[in-house]
Amino acid sequence: MAISPLESISNWVAAEDEMQSESVGGIRFFPDGSSTGGRVILKRGDGGYQVGVNWLTGRILIAQWERN
Repeated sequence: MAISPLESISNWVAAEDEMQSESVGGIRFFPDGSSTGGRVILKRGDGGYQVGVNWLTGRILIAQWERN
C-alpha cells in the first residue's frame, strides 16, 4: 500500500511565544512532562488527522479529521 504525502498543514494553534508566523510554530516539551500545548491539522484531500498536545500533561491525542 502506497502512502501519499500530506497536502497541507492547517489550523496551526500553539502558544503565542511558540508562533514564528501565522503558519509556522512549534510545541515545546519540558522535563516535568508539561508542554506549551497546541493543535495542528494534517490534511490530505477531504480527510486527515488532528494532532493535539495537552499543555499540562504533554499528552498527545490523534484523531481523524474530515472536512465539513
